Amino acid sequence: MDYENLMKSMDSGAEDKIAELTQRARKTSEEIKSRALAKADEIKKLHMDSALKAAMLEKNKSLYMANSEAKKQIGNLKHELFNEAFARVHGRLASVRESGYYEDSFRRMAEEAVLALGESEVILHIDKKDADLCRKVADGLGVRCEIIADNDCMGGLIVTTKDGKVVVYNTVESRLENARRRRRLEIFNMLYSGSG
Repeated sequence: MDYENLMKSMDSGAEDKIAELTQRARKTSEEIKSRALAKADEIKKLHMDSALKAAMLEKNKSLYMANSEAKKQIGNLKHELFNEAFARVHGRLASVRESGYYEDSFRRMAEEAVLALGESEVILHIDKKDADLCRKVADGLGVRCEIIADNDCMGGLIVTTKDGKVVVYNTVESRLENARRRRRLEIFNMLYSGSG
């Protein structure tokens, strides 16, 4: 072989080698580019998922806090309504002595309290405004009664044993407070029904 053919052969082999290397480099470059794009998409998706989760967490937290605050405000309003209702009742009961049924109510309160004590001698603690009424009622109670006007109340009385160890409160205020405690659950159930 002569030198010129050898050179041509080498050039031809080099060109083939260069073409092969170029093709391999392109293929490798395409694979790297494809993997990089896939990785970039994966990273972008992870960031989007992470951002979406963070946004959902923040949204849920905000909704929870808003719902909690709304429930708290509704609860406070219902407590205010409950208290206002009993305050109005208390205000109306302040003039109970002027009502036509107070004498019967006082008599029943005295009878209930004396019966609850079960003693033959009792002390009736009354408001001085009820002194005449109490003397009238005491005669029909069937027990010996000492009347002491030492109770400042809207109406009713407190009955004690002679030694003062057992006390029965049967004033308008104590009855209202008992009703308030007994009816609290019932009233709150009515106020809260349908509010979730």
